This record gives sequence, structure tokens and C-alpha cells, in this order.
Amino acid sequence: MGDYRAVRDMSTAIRAYGTATQRASKEMVNRASINAKRVLESELVAAVGTDARMHNVGSKATKRVGGAKLAVSYDIKGINNPTGLIRAVGPWGLIENGSPAHEIIPKAAAIKGKGARRAREQQALNVVFRARGAFTGRQPLRTPFGPRYRIQMPQVAGKQPWKKGWQRADPIVRRHLSGLLVQIVKEAQT
Repeated sequence: MGDYRAVRDMSTAIRAYGTATQRASKEMVNRASINAKRVLESELVAAVGTDARMHNVGSKATKRVGGAKLAVSYDIKGINNPTGLIRAVGPWGLIENGSPAHEIIPKAAAIKGKGARRAREQQALNVVFRARGAFTGRQPLRTPFGPRYRIQMPQVAGKQPWKKGWQRADPIVRRHLSGLLVQIVKEAQT
């Protein structure tokens, strides 16, 4: 008779642990994702500033509002086995990897009509080989040093906020998850 009660109590405790763990697993993943997102956002702010915008990046409309915005978002997928999906939103590749040295030239006016394809190809070749009249039909680029037809951009090293953020977030998230698991087990015991 005593053995039956011990087995029944043990099976009840196991069931309680299982239910408590399943109930809290989504909450655990949610909290861990929020912590990771906060760490990644702090690295982003350190890399590009508090407005999280890359000035002079994006379309004309995007530049008008201050440049392309970088952000971090997260989503929880699944019910029985939840997974946190953390995404980089915006042109993170530019800030993460940097850019090689390159030349910027102005866009040409649209060439239309018969022979337009050949004219566009010739115009591109003229620019590449620095032929005379290469920039015909082009407006010079506005710079702080006056109008220029060519601008040499230096190589820019990537600041790697995503990589640094994950390196900082990993131990924080692991510590938080283990603490939550201990808390769940304690609550299931009561």
C-alpha cells in the first residue's frame, strides 16, 4: 500500500514538472529573445548612433527622413517546442561588413529611341575609359568641395555590431534561461 502512494506521488510530481515546463517554455523563449534583442540594439546604437539611421543610404524618400533605418525584431515560432527567431531589419550588411574602395559617378539622363542601347553602352565605356565627353548629359555630383564628376570613396571597415552583439548576448541569454528553468522547477515543487 505504501509503495502505491509513493509511485502515485512521484508520477504526479513528474506530470506537474512536465506541465509547468511546457507552460513556461514559451515565456522563457520570449524573455530570452527580448534580452538578446536589447543587447543587439545597444551594439547597434554604439555603431550608428541613437537614431539607428545610416545617413545618405537608401532612396531619395528614405534620405529625406534621415537615411535607412536599422532595427532588430524577434518572433516566437511554435507552441510545443517554441523557438525565438531574431532578425536584422535594414541594410545591416553595410555596417556589418563595410565596403571596399569605390568610385561614385553621376547617373546619366535617360537615352531613348533608336540605337539607345548602343548609346548607353558607349556612354558607360566612355566613363570607364575616361574618354573625352564622357559625362555628356550628366549633372555633376554636389559635394562640400564643389561639383564633382567623380568621387573616390575610401574603404570602410565593418563595425560588426551584429557579431559583437551575439557574442555579448549569448552568455546573458544562457544565464537567464537557466535561472528561469530553476524558477519553474521550484514553482512545480510547491
